[in-house]
Formats: sequence, C-alpha cells, structure tokens
Amino acid sequence: MTHKTIKAGVLTFGKSGSAFHTPFLNAHQGFELKAIVERNHKKAQTIYPDIISYDSVEQILNDRSIDLIVVNSPDHLHFEHAKAALLAGKHVLLEKPATIISSEIRELFNLAEAEQRHLLLYQNRRYDTDFLTVKRVIESGRLGKLKEVHFRYDFNLHKDQIAQMPKSEHRGGDIVYGLGPHILDQIISLFGMPLSVVKTTSKTVNPHIIDFFSYVFKFPEDLTVFASSNLSTADMEPAFKLRGTKGSFIKNRSDIQEDQLLKGTSPKDEFYALENQNNGLLTTLDTEGNKIEEFIKTSKSTYMKLFDDVYDQIVYSKDYPVKKEEVIFQIELLEREDDF
Repeated sequence: MTHKTIKAGVLTFGKSGSAFHTPFLNAHQGFELKAIVERNHKKAQTIYPDIISYDSVEQILNDRSIDLIVVNSPDHLHFEHAKAALLAGKHVLLEKPATIISSEIRELFNLAEAEQRHLLLYQNRRYDTDFLTVKRVIESGRLGKLKEVHFRYDFNLHKDQIAQMPKSEHRGGDIVYGLGPHILDQIISLFGMPLSVVKTTSKTVNPHIIDFFSYVFKFPEDLTVFASSNLSTADMEPAFKLRGTKGSFIKNRSDIQEDQLLKGTSPKDEFYALENQNNGLLTTLDTEGNKIEEFIKTSKSTYMKLFDDVYDQIVYSKDYPVKKEEVIFQIELLEREDDF
C-alpha cells in the first residue's frame, strides 16, 4: 500500500504551536512538518532545521505543497484564517474555540464542504487519560443508571491576580471560551445533546473578568450534568464526580501530557504520557448494603492518537471523532447569554 504523507503548516509557534502541534506533526510518520509562520522571532528552525519559516499567513497559504494548515492563531482570528486556508485549498485543523459565534462555524463547515476540504476541530482533551478513565467506568455499567455528573476545571489564583488581569480587547478572551470548550466537548461526546441547559457566569473580583462559569444540563432518563470552572478556589474539588444507581466514581485530573510538552518532552520520548498513577475511586454497595471501595487504574493515552484520527480522516475518509453538529452546538453554548 502506498503511504501518503500529509504536508502540514502551522500558523504560530507560541505555546500552542511549539508544544501541542509541531512535536506531533514532526514525530508522526504520516505527516511532514513543512512550514511555520513567525512574524518576529525566528525560533522554529533551532528545533526543526528543515522547516520553512514564513513571515505571514498569506505566504504559508500560497505554498501549494502544503496540504493541511493548523489554525492556532488568536481566538478572534480563527474564522478569518480558517476561511482563508479553506479557500486556498487546504485542509484545516482548527484550535479551540473553533470560532467566537456559531454563524461563523456554520459558514466554515459549509465552505469546507463546497471546497471538498476537511475542517477538523482540535479537541485534545478527548484524549486525556483522566477523561478516558471516566469514560471507561461509565461504559462498564458499574455505576448503574447515571443520575448526577460533575466536570470541573478549577484554579487557585489569588484574588489580587484576578484583579490585575486586563480587559480583553476581543470577545471570547475569558475562561468560558478558554476552558469551556474542553469541558463542554467532553460532556457532548459522552452524553450527546441535552434536553435543556442553564448557563451562569460571575465576575466577583474584577468587573472585566469572568472568574466562574457553570452550565447545568438535563439529559433523558433524569440525568443532570454540571460543567463548571472557577479561577479562585482554596479547596480544589475532584475534576470528575459521578453518581449512579449502583455506585459513584471520583477522579482527579492526572493527565501529564500538557506539563511534559510545555517542558519540552518529545512525543517520541519513552517516558512521554507515562504518569504516576492517580487512580480514581469507585464506590459500590454489595447485596447487603456494605460499601465497597476500589481504585480504578488510569487509562493510557497520548495526543498522537488525535493526529492518527486527523490522518485517517484525510487519507482514508474515516470519520473524525469530533462531529460537525457537536462543534456547532459547543459554540452555541459558548456564545449563549446567562440565563439568570
């Protein structure tokens, strides 16, 4: 079988480009890391000597040899750059949030279809070890019929740190758009579309900064799911709490991939994604009502699987896990006004 190589270009070499995209495109045998955009400081070639460093988005899009563009520019530019890439005949791997408003993401999907290109959303948290552990426990049936699920993404910033945060110049520069896509995508991927949703946000310290958000979803069969994030909490709660008719499961965040990548660990490193086990606690009751506690080992995973899925979609037309309808609904949730 002939092996097709996808030649890829990345729009920025900041945190996202240097940690989450270029290492994988360079390591994956199905991709060739061809080019990067660096407007000012040229750093990429010190790590990837053969990479082309362009000065502008226009230049990289004019490179006819490139098949795939990773759009990882600032959030408010995602729509503009993804549209330009599609019109240039490129497939697009689009960082979260896909766009700021839902009309833009609908336009991009329509354009991708018209241009016969693939528009794929980069949702790496579907490949986190902790989330996949939660998914595995749910699918095992050991919790019974789920009644209550909590997904959290919290920080313990001091109030003075929040008070000094500047107002964003663009819509979407807050934790709703920054962290919301992670939690919302995980919930949508597990449970589908809800019957109803209630959204609230708070600005308790700085009038310009959202420091808390909450979504409450109602799903069929009386399942209630809570998604929330708090920038300033002294007592960090578990990231995942699930309760069902047969038992409960509690899991802290344990995926170490982001920390490793930010420290420069290569996906090729033998220790990449090998974490110290932070096992989740499964609690059930026996037939006599006695409590049984069991530690569930964390699932293994790597973000390389995301790039496997991107490759399989483009080359073999194998359906990408993050569906069009899921992305559109996610953006509708992000842009939604508070319900009270």
